[in-house]
Amino acid sequence: ASIAAITGITVPPFSNAIPSTGGSRPVLGNSFVGVRIQANNTLSGFDIGNTPFGGAGIANLPQNVSFGALTISDMAIGGAGRAILLLGDGTLDVTLDSVNSSADANGLGFLGTTGVIDGKFTVTGATTIDDTDNIGINIFNSSATYDFGNTSITNVGVNQAVNITSSPSGSFTFDALTITTDNGPGLFANGGAVNVTGSANTVNATNGPAVSLTNTTIGTSGITFRSVSAINAANGIVLNNTGSGSFSVTGVGVTAGSGGTIQNISGSGVNLISAQNVSLANMNLTNTAQSPAVATGSATCDDEDSGTNTGCNAAVYMHNTTNTTLVGLIINDSNQHGLNGNNVNGLTVQNTTVDNIGDGSLENGLAFINLLGSVVFSNLDVNGSATRNALIENNTGTANITVNNGSSFNNTTLGALGEDGFHFVASGNANATLTIEESNFIQNDAAQLKVHAEENSIVTVTIDDNAIEGDPNEVGNSGIDLAVRDSAQLNYVVTNNTLQPIRIHGINLFAFGGGSANGRINGNTIDETNQGSAIRVVAEVTTSSNPSIITEINNNIISNSGGGGLLGALHLEARTGASTGVANIQATVDNNSVALNAGSSDNAGAHYEIYNSDGHTVCANFTNNAASGTASFGDTFYIGNPVSGSGLGAGTVQLQGFTSNVQTTWTNNGNAGTTFNEGTNPVAGICSAVAAMPSTIELAQADDSAPAGESLAALTTLVEPLDDSRQSMAESHQRTVDSGQSVAQDDSFTTKDSQLPIHNFSSKPAGLASPLRVGETIPVNIGDMEAGQSVTIIYRATINPPPTPLSNDQVCNQGTVTAAGGINVLTDDPDLGGGADPTCTVVDVPTAGSLTLVKEAEPADGTDFAFNSNILGGNNFTLDDEPSQTDTISQSITFTHISVGSYVITETLPGDWVLTGATCTGGSDSGSLSGETLTVSLGEGEDVVCTFTNGFNPAPDSSFIYLPFIVKD
Repeated sequence: ASIAAITGITVPPFSNAIPSTGGSRPVLGNSFVGVRIQANNTLSGFDIGNTPFGGAGIANLPQNVSFGALTISDMAIGGAGRAILLLGDGTLDVTLDSVNSSADANGLGFLGTTGVIDGKFTVTGATTIDDTDNIGINIFNSSATYDFGNTSITNVGVNQAVNITSSPSGSFTFDALTITTDNGPGLFANGGAVNVTGSANTVNATNGPAVSLTNTTIGTSGITFRSVSAINAANGIVLNNTGSGSFSVTGVGVTAGSGGTIQNISGSGVNLISAQNVSLANMNLTNTAQSPAVATGSATCDDEDSGTNTGCNAAVYMHNTTNTTLVGLIINDSNQHGLNGNNVNGLTVQNTTVDNIGDGSLENGLAFINLLGSVVFSNLDVNGSATRNALIENNTGTANITVNNGSSFNNTTLGALGEDGFHFVASGNANATLTIEESNFIQNDAAQLKVHAEENSIVTVTIDDNAIEGDPNEVGNSGIDLAVRDSAQLNYVVTNNTLQPIRIHGINLFAFGGGSANGRINGNTIDETNQGSAIRVVAEVTTSSNPSIITEINNNIISNSGGGGLLGALHLEARTGASTGVANIQATVDNNSVALNAGSSDNAGAHYEIYNSDGHTVCANFTNNAASGTASFGDTFYIGNPVSGSGLGAGTVQLQGFTSNVQTTWTNNGNAGTTFNEGTNPVAGICSAVAAMPSTIELAQADDSAPAGESLAALTTLVEPLDDSRQSMAESHQRTVDSGQSVAQDDSFTTKDSQLPIHNFSSKPAGLASPLRVGETIPVNIGDMEAGQSVTIIYRATINPPPTPLSNDQVCNQGTVTAAGGINVLTDDPDLGGGADPTCTVVDVPTAGSLTLVKEAEPADGTDFAFNSNILGGNNFTLDDEPSQTDTISQSITFTHISVGSYVITETLPGDWVLTGATCTGGSDSGSLSGETLTVSLGEGEDVVCTFTNGFNPAPDSSFIYLPFIVKD
């Protein structure tokens, strides 16, 4: 447009021609300061070029005074020399097309030396700073909003590439950020809000941390790097009190090392303190923790009696963190720990190697105190740690820890000082659920896998389908070690594992103090335990309490058990330690096979064995157990009550099915071999069965058209149980059948042999199992029945954890009785009014949560915002924000009693409005925003509030062009 059109004037006839528009901007340069500003200046329509070393394109002179309101637009700064240097205070309203600075002491400087610098500073194009001797971008005492656009700061000589200090109210955004330093940190901030956007950002720092953010909020756009590298520094990455914003290092795909390398670090390679939502991928961390600030074994670094671990360094250190993800890391040669964490809530470690960690006692591959929330170790390889490959100590909170997908914990290295492959211990009031499956525990010095429950803790552990290999030449070397003490409770399932060879015990279960253990050891294969038992179960009184164990030991295959020539291959023992009390073992031992070397003097003392003494109780139900080879004491089954020469008194040994003597009972119960009883004879008893975790069953509804008035003959029942023979019967129902009547029902529910309340569900979602013997009949032959006679049919059903999302809060079942003559009778609940009512049982279900959505708009003018979602009952709804409600549309909406799961909410924007942010509080997930769509996960019992914030951003009514006018005297 012409000047006349721009200004709105009418040029009189015969006037001289007005200069044309659209030409090149004039360029100012080659002066010490391109433009010297004082107070309240406006600059527009020209560019600034080269300035001498030590000068600046724009600077306030005199310095250290207020420059008032500085307005800059339609300008670019480029060339040799510093771009901007402002010292003092003032308000920025600056928009530059681009900034380019090279070969000077600094690139950009905004230093509030006499007061705060506020306002806004925006580069719409690129900020490029190269070959700077001191600091690339230096900001001090500023509350302004900075957006540097695509930013490249390279070849910084000393100090930081980006240095943001004393600016807690400032906001700083970088896109396409590239940083390289020759002798200093990369990105440093101790306040404000920082965003680094885009996917190709990189930092490469020498002699300083690559990224160091302390008391700095990671902004709503997050910080994402493709790679972060640091060498010869105190730390590689430091995130300390960074809020809920996300920090990510992505790498490229799954390429090892593509996320950067952190090496030769005196402290922790990555230092995370009060940080949330951190994700690191494809990074190498080598030679970290080279100069530990605190010696291992001191009060703040793994003093195992009374200390903590917050003083220990590691390749990755975590303290008070939430939702940390480590994928594809290669960690080696850390001098203290590999991963070290304290109060870590939510952790995923996947496809990661932790190798050659520590060089002294108490230095571990993984070291955690209070590892809480949802934790997953998947395809994690921890190898060659000094003391333990993994140590997790929880004394509070709730944890759900999964180890799977070929994870390995192998080869601790200190020999006599070395300890376990994987060691978990709960104390205090901690509650932990562990699932350890399809993993490897090999050649560790002490126990390959250890899980302990102490004090008032509750631990539920499943150990399934793992490969475990010890070292028979290493003193103290063992396989799986489970222990419970004090008033703790241990629930365990140890199934389908392969163990070979082990020096002492293959699977060792130990209860002492007042601890109680309940669980199963089934389907394991154990070969060669030359100084211990293949399976050892011991309850020992060590305080004035009563330890107890209820165990099921079925279908295990044991071979080459040495037992030190004394202990049995499968050994049960109740004994007295240092105090008084009664130890109690209740054991079901079925269908095991023990094979010993023929004629070897190194064999176990017996294939199966019970030791008891001092008034303790062992009840055992041995059935269908096989034996081959000769035990060192000659007999297959040995009872010592007490053991000869022990000097102890007798206890009570109960054998289920006991008749006149041990041999007869042993044989009658389907067991092979000979027996020997030493001391007091056993007595008959019925042993307690293992308590069942609640489980799910569905009984199909049968045809309710049952003919009445016919005699019942050859009575049969139709049952459809779950395809899981390991499920115990949790509930018992009685059905009474009279001739010509429907089946009556006693609806009282009892939790047979169950120590667990029915509401104690696992937080892990459980699916429904497949029915077994669908449509199959189980005959009950009662002969002919005369009119008026009745028969009682007892059957059992099991209730599993309900699936999520929840569909109801009760479980209903109904049986069917059929008989010759065409009888087909449904069971009926007599407490209900109908003639063939199923019995419905109310069960406790995982606590449902709530989700509240809130609208914040600026201005709050009542504009309606439409939403759609996958929330049940909330597919479409509308919210608005206005000072006083004038319509039926609310500012917020709450959905209650909704299931655990992931929810997606999308906002439809009215004209001229933008979505400036959407975040969630009150739960474990702060939400992930993509465009106008927010995705948030709702955990069990969480009440989450998500706020959508909008701003009004109308298109401009007209365009302005600023032209330079040069006035000459």
